[in-house]
Amino acid sequence: MKIKQLRSVVAGLFPAQFGPVFEKAYTAKEVKLVADAIGIAARDANKREFEFLEVRARLDANLQLLEHKVNVISEQLERALTPSAVREPLVPQEEVFLVPPSGPATAGDPPHDLRNKIGLIKAVREVSNLGLKEAKDLVEHVIDRGFKMSVFKGPLEKAAVAVRILKAAGGTVERKESI
Repeated sequence: MKIKQLRSVVAGLFPAQFGPVFEKAYTAKEVKLVADAIGIAARDANKREFEFLEVRARLDANLQLLEHKVNVISEQLERALTPSAVREPLVPQEEVFLVPPSGPATAGDPPHDLRNKIGLIKAVREVSNLGLKEAKDLVEHVIDRGFKMSVFKGPLEKAAVAVRILKAAGGTVERKESI
């Protein structure tokens, strides 16, 4: 870059700071030193701006978390201070579990009927709104590995429907009531 171009670029970028500097005639070495100093200052400013933006993003996230916690606590306080006659009644909840099929398995038996397994996956998807992979993994954990897994938690009426759907698909179901 030619010296005149460099002078005009630096003076154009920082007219208040470096405009008077370039009124005199300087050597190429002096102009390059000033340009290098400006470059270092610009890089340092960019780095500090990036650090500032990172800190600001973390502070914004913490602020949102604190606002959420304050809202939750204020709702809990409001509920606690509301007279019991005004409070909404608690709806009894029921949790539906899919349990491993019972019965002795012999060495020659297949792990489980594939058609029954596919129907059970479809039923679990319908009841729990899980995706295909999640429902398949849940059914495999129950049938192949023998784990008891929660499939649905909600009001008693909806839990009864979930139990009917799962039993119709060939699943073994267990219910647990909670408030």
